[in-house]
Amino acid sequence: MAKLQIGSFPFPSKKAARDRIRKILWGSDWNKPLTGEDDALMRALLERHPYYDEKRGAGIAEFYISEKPPDTPGQPTNPCFYLRRTDGSATDFSYLQCLNPPDHRSDVLCAMRYAIQPQVELIERDSGEHAHHVIPFLALAEAFIVAADLEWKDIGLIRGRDGCGSDQFADPALARRWSSFHGQLAVLKVEPGSEHLARKRGDWKAKLLRDAKPG
Repeated sequence: MAKLQIGSFPFPSKKAARDRIRKILWGSDWNKPLTGEDDALMRALLERHPYYDEKRGAGIAEFYISEKPPDTPGQPTNPCFYLRRTDGSATDFSYLQCLNPPDHRSDVLCAMRYAIQPQVELIERDSGEHAHHVIPFLALAEAFIVAADLEWKDIGLIRGRDGCGSDQFADPALARRWSSFHGQLAVLKVEPGSEHLARKRGDWKAKLLRDAKPG
């Protein structure tokens, strides 16, 4: 029995569906319309997207694979799913959001990443390398929520425009408080390694709460 049904396509597990979709993503020619079962699977998959109506727009003409511009110049580009609408407009979409529709907490975390992106990009521009958090990003985010005496549901968001970036904090002052908190406590490194995995997230959060409060 199929554990996951995407339109007429049965999959024994979510992993099997993900593997099938990734095969299309990484195995298709760029900027050429998907056809046959690949096209049919994408149409069924997109119906699971949390913003399906917005993505569909005037109607879907075709799906294709193209590059997703990197967040930092000089970093490699990756393939991304796109759709072209019947009115000629186009947009990208995340297959992961189709398989794992985000909840409000996930959206807030995306907004938090967006708010501190300038701090990350500054290091990456200087080094030309990808920067990672020594203290896990999620531990920083959770510590801020506790220190600010908030709950995830309390944080209002402004939806990112179609194909134009992440959700953002509705309250600019709260975004600045989070950015200051992150700037004070985050340690970003560009060298490879597993140092950022050396301490469990809960241990990091407890240490952060002892060390600082959001500004």
